[in-house]
Amino acid sequence: MDSLEKLKRAIIEQVKSHVPVQTMWAECASTNVEQGTMVAKAEGLEYDDVLLGLGPDITVPEVGSKVLVGIVENQREATFLIFAEKITLKRLNGDVHGGLVKAESVTAELNALRQELNTLKSLFTGFVPVPGDGGAALKVTVATWAAATLTPVVSQSLQNPIVTHG
Repeated sequence: MDSLEKLKRAIIEQVKSHVPVQTMWAECASTNVEQGTMVAKAEGLEYDDVLLGLGPDITVPEVGSKVLVGIVENQREATFLIFAEKITLKRLNGDVHGGLVKAESVTAELNALRQELNTLKSLFTGFVPVPGDGGAALKVTVATWAAATLTPVVSQSLQNPIVTHG
């Protein structure tokens, strides 16, 4: 078991045993997304291997931004991120749930679809059949509406670019 894994387990055990966690404000000096760690600087000291989260969920602060760091039992080597003023990446294990979306984009797409359906309903509501025309009046009524095809929505246009999954 490597030291990073030991630190993760130690933090989990400390939380379970309700040991108070001390905090301090610092500045994010650098990040390592692959390892899920960062280097924080506070009062001239560097805190290496500050955990950005546990397991598949991490929050990556922007370099140079203010961060709140937790220190387990006052040990400099047992630190973890609590809060970041600015975030460059938020990775969640969202694959199981289909991911996260931008609510404004989804709302706009749904409203556009509803508008199309309401237009079609209005056309049918106002339609007056002409006996013996073989459906020509219906074709003329919906021809303009049917000519404009709906374009498929690309899922990437609805995804929040700051949040990644997996």
